[in-house]
Amino acid sequence: MCDQPDRVLYADPNEGRAERVRHHLETGGERRVTVVRTVEEIRDVIDDEYACVILTPDVAADDPCSLLSAVADEYPTVNSILLSELDSPVLFERAYDVGVDEVVHYTGEEAARILDHHVGKFATDEESGVSLSPTHLEELMDVTEDAVVTIDARSRILYANPAVESVFGYTPEELVGESLTEIMSDEFARKHSEGIRRYLETGERTLDWANVELPCRHKDGHSVPLSISFSEFTVDGKRYFTGIMRDVTERKRHLAERRLLHETSQRILHAETFEDGLEIALNEVGDAMNWAYGEAWVLGENGERLERAPGEYVTTDESSEFAEGARSTTFERGEGLPGRCWETGEPEWIADLTDDGGFERATTAHEAGLHTALAVPIVADGDVVAVLVFMLPEAREVDEGMIEVTATVAADLGRLMQRLRVETDLREERALKDLILETSPVGILILDDEGTFKYLNGHAREMLGLAADEPAPSYDALDIELLDAKGDRLGEDGRPYRTVIEDRSPVAGEFRLRIDGEDRWLSASGVPMVEGSDEVTAAVFSIQDLTERKRREQQLVQYETVMQTVSDGIYAVDEDGRFVAVNDAYTALVGHSRDELLGRRADEVVSDSVIAKARRLQEELLEGDDEVTTLETTITTADGRVVPIEVRISLFPLGDDRFGRVGVVRDITERRRREERLALLNEVAQSLTGAETYEEVTDIVLEAASETLGLPLTSVEFYDEERGHLVPTARTEGVVDLVGTGPLFESTRGIPWRAYAGSEQLVYDDLRAEQDVPDGETPLRSAIVVPIGKYGVFVSGATEPDAIGETEVTVANILAANVHAALDRVDREQELRARKDRLEEQNDTLERVNRINRVIRSITQSLTQATSREDIVEAVCRELTEDGPYAFSWVAERTSVTGNEVTASASAGAGDGYLDGIGVSVDGDDEEGTDPTGRAFRTHEIQVQNDLHTDPPFEPWRSRAIEHGFRSSVAVPLTYGETLYGVLNVYAARAGMFEEMEASVLEELGEMVGYAINAMERKKLLVSDSAVELEFELSDPSIPAIRFARETGGTFEFDEFVQGVDGSFRVFFTVSGADPETVYEFADRIDSVTGVSLISERDGAVRFEANVSESGYLGKLVSYGAHPRSMSATPDGGRVTVELPRSGDLQSFIRMFLDTFEGSELVARRERDRPIRTRKEFQAVYKERLTERQEEVMKTAYFSGFFEWPRHKTGQEIAEMLGVSQPTVNRHIRTGERKLLDVAFEDDDPPGG
Repeated sequence: MCDQPDRVLYADPNEGRAERVRHHLETGGERRVTVVRTVEEIRDVIDDEYACVILTPDVAADDPCSLLSAVADEYPTVNSILLSELDSPVLFERAYDVGVDEVVHYTGEEAARILDHHVGKFATDEESGVSLSPTHLEELMDVTEDAVVTIDARSRILYANPAVESVFGYTPEELVGESLTEIMSDEFARKHSEGIRRYLETGERTLDWANVELPCRHKDGHSVPLSISFSEFTVDGKRYFTGIMRDVTERKRHLAERRLLHETSQRILHAETFEDGLEIALNEVGDAMNWAYGEAWVLGENGERLERAPGEYVTTDESSEFAEGARSTTFERGEGLPGRCWETGEPEWIADLTDDGGFERATTAHEAGLHTALAVPIVADGDVVAVLVFMLPEAREVDEGMIEVTATVAADLGRLMQRLRVETDLREERALKDLILETSPVGILILDDEGTFKYLNGHAREMLGLAADEPAPSYDALDIELLDAKGDRLGEDGRPYRTVIEDRSPVAGEFRLRIDGEDRWLSASGVPMVEGSDEVTAAVFSIQDLTERKRREQQLVQYETVMQTVSDGIYAVDEDGRFVAVNDAYTALVGHSRDELLGRRADEVVSDSVIAKARRLQEELLEGDDEVTTLETTITTADGRVVPIEVRISLFPLGDDRFGRVGVVRDITERRRREERLALLNEVAQSLTGAETYEEVTDIVLEAASETLGLPLTSVEFYDEERGHLVPTARTEGVVDLVGTGPLFESTRGIPWRAYAGSEQLVYDDLRAEQDVPDGETPLRSAIVVPIGKYGVFVSGATEPDAIGETEVTVANILAANVHAALDRVDREQELRARKDRLEEQNDTLERVNRINRVIRSITQSLTQATSREDIVEAVCRELTEDGPYAFSWVAERTSVTGNEVTASASAGAGDGYLDGIGVSVDGDDEEGTDPTGRAFRTHEIQVQNDLHTDPPFEPWRSRAIEHGFRSSVAVPLTYGETLYGVLNVYAARAGMFEEMEASVLEELGEMVGYAINAMERKKLLVSDSAVELEFELSDPSIPAIRFARETGGTFEFDEFVQGVDGSFRVFFTVSGADPETVYEFADRIDSVTGVSLISERDGAVRFEANVSESGYLGKLVSYGAHPRSMSATPDGGRVTVELPRSGDLQSFIRMFLDTFEGSELVARRERDRPIRTRKEFQAVYKERLTERQEEVMKTAYFSGFFEWPRHKTGQEIAEMLGVSQPTVNRHIRTGERKLLDVAFEDDDPPGG
């Protein structure tokens, strides 16, 4: 060892603690402490000359244990100590696991002494620098406590120093020549053999050769933990290995002791009571150190003697008896072993109790088998508070390790006592403070700088709306808003606790808080809480709830404010009738100042009659159950005005059964005026019930507006459907004077329209201030516009601003509502009158309908009896005028087929000479073609003239009609389909005769007459001996036959048609060059063709029949009076031949045909004579076609009644009469019938019989 002081490296960033530890370790001059702050500084100064390195976790917060382990690996001779203020079992366990030599829990001065003790155990052996000879080395091997063994490559022991005997139990001689596996367990011997073989072969090590902890086997068989370092050397090419082996049993025991000591310390320091800590210490130390007995001595109540603490550590019955005998023993300071330890404050070791005269219980100890004793003081705050005594069953010299462990435990007990004392003091102090705070009449609260409540007493909780058992939240967690005097929410900077903490200044004042939606007033005083190094950590507040006081103050202010701001006058008089309180409204009403009224008798200001009435009402209130009564009267003001008033009177107590009187006085002048207005409005409503027109309604309401509304300008505007906007209907003289006949509002979509369209009332105090009202829109400044339903608007106003109040708005709405109701009533009454007129008119119309129906029936009957076209038109004219109300009728027809002039073909009625003076033309360019007859010819439409007496000048036909007394007329075209046969003209002596219903009936009459003429013409065509035959070429694909031939390549031949009663046609036709399926498929695509069926098929020609609608091609021809005679179609085109009577409108038909059917051309026109057969001739032709047998059968059947219904003779009976079979009879009858029909329906004789 050298004479230089031990060097200690101490790493700690806490300057204060580092200085205290350094000072303690250097006391005595035996050490020199180097203090560093960081890991980098440790690495800069560390070397192997340091005895130890002390490290606090703060230096390497991530992993201080790994840092110390790294130091130990690099500098094996440097011991390591972890000094931690943190009481962490996990950290301590980790330190021991990585090989830290000592762990010290730093708790102050006592921990410094423990640290000093541990450092004292470490000494640094400096190298002398002298070279050692082999002899020296051999001597060194002989005296070292570590076992040294050298082996060859076969693990044979070549050398063993004397220390192997103390480590393994073998002498060197016993081991030399043996295999190294002799001192190994079987399992480890196998692993060693494999490992060294692999190393010799590969040179790869499977473990670290320095400080490897491995178990070896002692000679007696028990396992010995060793720390081994290997080295390899070569001599003459041979490889040898040397191992230095240290028994680490003791070190492991010390490590276990330290861990146990640490665990015991932790349990003691966490004990609830000092007695619990003593019990833990006795048991843990007794078990760990193999003590036979342990006891604890504590100060008595007066602190003058030591007394046995409850509980002891015993291992034998004898030691238990020893403990029983010592329970009543006490010691004074300096008396006995416990007393001496108490007095000195130092541990005391007695190696043999029988040799120590200072141990008073030596005899009983010897009897219990106890021979060695240790007493260790427990020190708290510098005073011995208890003594621990432990005993062994054998005599033993001083064991510093046992003393150290026990002293450490005692130190922990001292710290426990200190903590318990502090906690007790704190509890007592806290209990006192809590008592003071909880009984305080004000709320007390403490907030830290984060706004967390550290403390709240009951009053504070109540004020903040917190339950007594509710955990104290943070300030932000409360439903609380801090408001300023205006009621606005304060921000973060406005919170009082922040002001106290951040500005370190007290605050005081009144605060308004919103808690759970309710405003509360608090008086608060706050001061900063200073701890430690003048650091403000929290704010302490005392608060008082001022809410109720503030509420009362606010109520008083409100009462005063209400009293002064209420529009009604308020007064109070005492029992003598003297004014004790008045408000401003009352002084303004009576015309006297407050000073003039207070103290003055009321009867000096108000008339005696009013006072008498008020006193009577006061007596009624005293005697009855009512609390308030009302009086209506008048008062005379100071300036002599008489004001109608309403007074609500109630009483208030003055004490001693005396009462004063409070009155609320209201000026009812305006109410009286409103009542008068309402009465007038009621009269207006009554007047409006008698109005029968819109004009009467508006006149009444304008007059009422002038009297009740108080506004000089009023107008009523109605909606005009034709113009699409509102138009002025009625206005007061003030409006006329202001704008004349012009509009009150320039824009038709201005304010009145917005009110009308939106159905909303609009009120303007100043129209010039309205942004959406253009300049110059209206001379009005104030206006109210009220919609009158669907009718329009009511407008009233003035040229001054702010002229419209609530009363004017109410009256205007009432007037508008009355107008609306009146106009609705007028509409209803007018509708009732119109309905009555319509009913009368309908009755008249019904009579006329009945009359027309009679005429139509008569005409219909005449039409059925007519034998010619002339008979038809004459019957129509006659029937129409024979029984009124038509005065005259005539039928106009063209003079020629192609001409434009017309002539009367029939007439009837009082129209003598009328037709002589007029001319009618079909030409529209001719002046005579402009009359109703000419227009009817051109348009084929009915022409009605319900009033011939219109403004002059009159057309010639109108003048002529007026001269004959005609006032209305109708021209009815006589049509069938597209054919016009003429125009029926009917005249009446009364205007408006031909209204819609009557005109419609006459129009249907025209169609019926046209149908009759058409039928007559067709009959005439059939029986006439002459006709006009027209032949056309066809190419229009809209004609189904032309289209069929083109699409299929076949041919089409028309045979005949039969017209049904419903207007449709049954057509017979023949098709060649196309199969029936093609015909069917084609017919399905033609809308006008249905029901196609095959009749017969012969020589490639197929005969069909089909239904054809009247809207098709065939119907078009027939509607013009034409009769198709033939038609054919091929893929190249087609031809059609039709017959028309000579009297028909040939030009119209030709024009129609050419215009309708594209590409058609008239190729021939022929006049055809058709001689009519006489009856004899017809019979001759028929008989000529019959055979004798056929004639015989037909005559027999005819005269036998076969053709009657019901039949007189059957076919079988005829056959029996003729002696032939019935089928033969049936065949002859069918043949005879067919030949009869051939003669009737064919022009030419059919071929063959």
